[in-house]
Amino acid sequence: MTDDTNQSKATTHEELTLELNADVAEWCPLPSRIHRRLLAAGTYQLNETTQKREGRLYIYNLNGEIKKESKLFLNCATTYDLPGIFDLKWLPDNFSGCSIQSEQQPVIAAALADGSLRLLRVISKDHESGETVEIVETARVESPEGGMALSLDYCRCHGASDINFSATGGGDENLISSYSDGNLATHRLTSTGFTTLHDWKGHDLEAWTCSFDTWNPNIAFSGGDDCFFKGWDLRCNPNTEGASFSSAAAEAPSQLWVDRKSHSAGVCCIVSSPFQPHVVMTGSYDEKARLWDMRLGATKPLAVAEVGTGGGIWRLKWHPTDPNLLLAACMHGGFTILHINGAVGSVNVVERYPHQQTLAYGAGWCSEVGSDGTSVAATASFYDRLLHIWSPETVAKVDSM
Repeated sequence: MTDDTNQSKATTHEELTLELNADVAEWCPLPSRIHRRLLAAGTYQLNETTQKREGRLYIYNLNGEIKKESKLFLNCATTYDLPGIFDLKWLPDNFSGCSIQSEQQPVIAAALADGSLRLLRVISKDHESGETVEIVETARVESPEGGMALSLDYCRCHGASDINFSATGGGDENLISSYSDGNLATHRLTSTGFTTLHDWKGHDLEAWTCSFDTWNPNIAFSGGDDCFFKGWDLRCNPNTEGASFSSAAAEAPSQLWVDRKSHSAGVCCIVSSPFQPHVVMTGSYDEKARLWDMRLGATKPLAVAEVGTGGGIWRLKWHPTDPNLLLAACMHGGFTILHINGAVGSVNVVERYPHQQTLAYGAGWCSEVGSDGTSVAATASFYDRLLHIWSPETVAKVDSM
């Protein structure tokens, strides 16, 4: 990174070198203190000898008090070998009605290089020698077309009390996934695992990203290497027969709109604000983060602001308590913190974390924030295999929830 503008005085708590290239860092969103301090890190690497894409999942516990000038550190609870990991999501507490998840045994959904989605239960056990952690696979669904599973998202359903849920469309225990062959799929989680609701060709090139509208579970977004940003109505054509991917019963939802012109390179990430309805951010290989106003609904969203970050934006993560802050993994541009103002339509880079110099891919916020506004971020950089735990100089709002 050559530009020193907005270089931070962040506090680096710990630097860990993983065995394979690091690309995912995801904190558990469950509300109990023991769970929200769980960190999952994922890796991906091509084995040159076997030509297999290999990965490893790491589960860490965060220790220490979250406040200014406090020192934090990680303990590795366990590891678990998988195909190369592209994305990880802990299932949130609103999935607790599904018997796949229980309060004491959180579950991670993984998008993997072999094309599968897998649910992995994290089980803590007490023994005379102390507590141990075990990972058990509870369900999986394969992609029959041979595409790699690149991203996934779960339905959050904020403000959904006035939404008319479709019995087989949008819902509060649904996942959406995207694939390297341009396909997209939605799935319902049941006591027996995955039921595929939709399976369709969403993009002509890699579908790098997919997500739900946080405020309307019937709406989903996708972005691809074709530079297209698309909206989908999940109430249309859902599978009612519990079909697998290969069944013709799982069809395409209705395309609401497509933006073909705003991104000059592939769309890598799309995140709907958990604080403000109609606010969405996108990140692209064109090195710009864009702020969108979704109030035009079924016609097309409006890009109201953008900012250059110095690198292609692979991930964006909303801060857990501050509606104006996002953490961005900007590939060759490192890690940045963005400040957005949805009311006036602005987005700016306010801080750059200078201590990881190779491809910035993994990024996430710990959901526990100090009473003084101290936040904790985890970031994963690829070729140097580094996982960093750090607190930004930027102080977060803590009274927004």
